[in-house]
Amino acid sequence: MELRGKMLWILPMAVTAVISAGGGLWLAGRSNRAGETVSPVEESPAGKAATGMPAVTSSLYVEDQFPAGFVMVERVRLVKPGYVAVHQVDEDGNPGRVLGVSGLVSGEKRDVRVNLIEAGKEGEELAAMLHIDDGDGQFSFPGPDGPARDNYGREVMQIFEILGVTPAPGLEEITD
Repeated sequence: MELRGKMLWILPMAVTAVISAGGGLWLAGRSNRAGETVSPVEESPAGKAATGMPAVTSSLYVEDQFPAGFVMVERVRLVKPGYVAVHQVDEDGNPGRVLGVSGLVSGEKRDVRVNLIEAGKEGEELAAMLHIDDGDGQFSFPGPDGPARDNYGREVMQIFEILGVTPAPGLEEITD
C-alpha cells in the first residue's frame, strides 16, 4: 500500500518533468518574426557553437514602410561589421540597384535608419539586405562588401512593401 502511495506522487512529477523538457526544447527551436532562430550562443570559428548546435548568424527584421525618404529596420544582428543596404527588387524578386545604405553596424542594433536616394512608391517592393564590410569602413558594392549569408549560405535579406498610406505630416522627414 505504501508503494502505491509513492507511485501516485512520483507519476505526476515525472509527467511534469517530461512536459517541461519538451516545452523547453520546443521554445529553443522556435523562430521569431524575422525568421531567425533565437539562440544565446556566439559563433565559433567552425560555424558551430560549443554545444554542436548551429551558430548564431546575421539576421534582420523590417516591417512594411510608409513612403518616405528613409527605411527604418527594426532589428539587425551582424556577426561581423557591415551595413544594411536597401535594394530595389526586380520582377523575379531579386535585389537590384542600391537605394540607400546605413552607416557601419556591428553586433545587435535596433531601429537602424537607412536614408534613400529616392523614396519608395506605393505598392513597390524593396529588399533590406545585410552586407559584410571588407575592413575599410566604406560601403563598396558591387565589390568586396558582399552580402552576409546565413548558416545555409543564403543571402540575409528581407523583402518589404511600401504602403499606400502616408504618415502624419512631418513624419516623412524625421531626422536623427
